[in-house]
Amino acid sequence: MKKIAKKTAALLIAVGVLFSEAIITPAAELSDEVHLDSEEQIENAETEIRQYAETLQDETDTANQIEHAPDDEKATPETTAQEEVIDADFTGFVMIKGEYWYAEDGKVMTSYTGIVKAPTAQSSPYENRTWWYVSEGRLDESACGMVHKADGSSNTWYYVENGKYSKSTGLTRKADGSSNTWYYVENGKYVAGSGLTRKADGSSKTWYYVENGKYSTSTGLAQKADGSSKTW
Repeated sequence: MKKIAKKTAALLIAVGVLFSEAIITPAAELSDEVHLDSEEQIENAETEIRQYAETLQDETDTANQIEHAPDDEKATPETTAQEEVIDADFTGFVMIKGEYWYAEDGKVMTSYTGIVKAPTAQSSPYENRTWWYVSEGRLDESACGMVHKADGSSNTWYYVENGKYSKSTGLTRKADGSSNTWYYVENGKYVAGSGLTRKADGSSKTWYYVENGKYSTSTGLAQKADGSSKTW
């Protein structure tokens, strides 16, 4: 029979006292010597004790760090707009963390990018019948350009300016930035018109030529695309 060293027994006592774990016999009941069958068992016991002590120490250090961390570091992760609890019957724009999001039947529509129309009876600045542009469900009042309806119910291209549907006429690009092509919109909708026009947002007084609904660098005489003048 081999004997475990007294220092190992002491280590067992220290681990049990330090972490209040019922992993060993109480110190008062532990004799000076504990019998093991072989030198290998003694070495294995000492290794396991030290590894367990290190694990407990790491867990204790982590717990202490959390306990003494500033309140802002203890904060739970923020909920996303999609996780916000909304009345199941609600459809329209709702304020979440300082921003307006579009919801249908109580669910924030993060799959929506395009124009949506809010019901008339809701307590938000967007309760009228105007169409507004949302990007992944969030209201974007900076959007300008051509868009589809967010619910996919129409293939028509509509024109928005400052995030709001506008019946302007002129050249514009796609609002989502997916194309650098300039397209022609008339009274707020894309048409495959040809002739002279200005930019829809009024940012330039220059006249541009469009052909079949797109800006063209062709040279020659042309009338106004909207038919407001027969002059060549």
